[in-house]
Amino acid sequence: MKKELVIVLDFGGQYNQLVARRVRECNVYCEIYSYKTDIEKIKAMNPKGIILTGGPNSCYEPDSPTYTDELFKLGIPVLGLCYGAQLMSHVLGGKVERADVREYGKTEVIIDKRESKVFEGVSEKTICWMSHFDYISKIAPGFEISAHTADCPVAAAENEAEKLYAIQFHPEVLHTAEGTKMINNFVKNVCECVGDWKMDAFVENTIKEIREKVGDGRVLLALSGGVDSSVAAGLLSRAIGKQLTCVFVDHGLLRKNEGDEVEAVFGPNGQFDLNFIRVNAQERYYNKLAGVTEPEAKRKIIGEEFIRIFEEEAKKIEVEGREDPLAIINRKGDADSIEFSIPSPTTEELVAFCGGSKNGEKWEAPNSFETINKAFCIATQPYEGKYVEYTIVNGAVSAKISQAPGSEQTDLLLVKVTRQSAIAADGSMKPSFIREVKTVTPQA
Repeated sequence: MKKELVIVLDFGGQYNQLVARRVRECNVYCEIYSYKTDIEKIKAMNPKGIILTGGPNSCYEPDSPTYTDELFKLGIPVLGLCYGAQLMSHVLGGKVERADVREYGKTEVIIDKRESKVFEGVSEKTICWMSHFDYISKIAPGFEISAHTADCPVAAAENEAEKLYAIQFHPEVLHTAEGTKMINNFVKNVCECVGDWKMDAFVENTIKEIREKVGDGRVLLALSGGVDSSVAAGLLSRAIGKQLTCVFVDHGLLRKNEGDEVEAVFGPNGQFDLNFIRVNAQERYYNKLAGVTEPEAKRKIIGEEFIRIFEEEAKKIEVEGREDPLAIINRKGDADSIEFSIPSPTTEELVAFCGGSKNGEKWEAPNSFETINKAFCIATQPYEGKYVEYTIVNGAVSAKISQAPGSEQTDLLLVKVTRQSAIAADGSMKPSFIREVKTVTPQA
């Protein structure tokens, strides 16, 4: 039986995982996707409902995260939270402005529409968690105000006919006294979910799917010790046992004794049946980070070194005569994206990844940064006569210029390519991501 699905679109908010958790507590399966996810992919998933998260931006700024208004015309119920509520209003013809009074913390919300499906069973006056600088000053056509506060005239608004609901506060946090009830109301009353999904069934199904996908192959996992990679390691271990090798890179930036704690859980004396490799790379990281003060530069160095060490360890592992594992699972981040940097980018590279134009040898930035979509082909370094080529058929590009660590004269072009749905000329769907192992051609 196909399970009911609610999608959470991530706009950069800090409570996104909590939103998904609250939906799952309603016994409804939930997945989180970036706001950059293509509308066609969402259509294909056919969710019962969509939730737009909060975020740190102002939706009326030209470079802020947004989404096509088509999302609100699919007939699928949509719930916007905080930034998501403002974005919904902005896209559909309402108005969002900077508030005279910032609301932050526990706030009394007055429910104006007592018969609202989202506020069914909620007290007329209820305590909710607010955190916003902007506010909805004018609701979109077709909407009506369903709640307010002393300082916020639109604490909630809805277009019941179109199944669109905007909530300025955060029902997903426990500080909102009746927030769980509100989310349950949206999922059950609006999305009409039955709520027959169970976490234990999800675990068992996931283990089954892993076994079917991996077969007799091997899996190499980058283990950080965080929640994401640890859960992945636990599930993989239950599914394939010694077919799994975990590489744990101790970069010396963990909490006191945390590296030993990770090894105690996943190492030879731990509770999991897997192969465990610990790489003590503290000095390597300290040398790379020496003299670097800018936080973003530090983050890039830490991430880059982790990948390089992981690749080095992967090359040392022979898996049934192959130079590469059957699957490489990243420790964190977006599985649908590839990040890389270009030191001292040329004018042509700046135009290709950032837009704008070339004037002689000068790069002239665009007045507004439009979305750039193009195909990409990225190859690994050759190893034992072979290399791996990754092709993104349709990639959405985001890029920025940053100063290279330890240099006042050199800049870096930081590029992130996120795969999008690829559609052929005849309208059929093409594979969005291709991996191919190739043999190095000898030079003549």
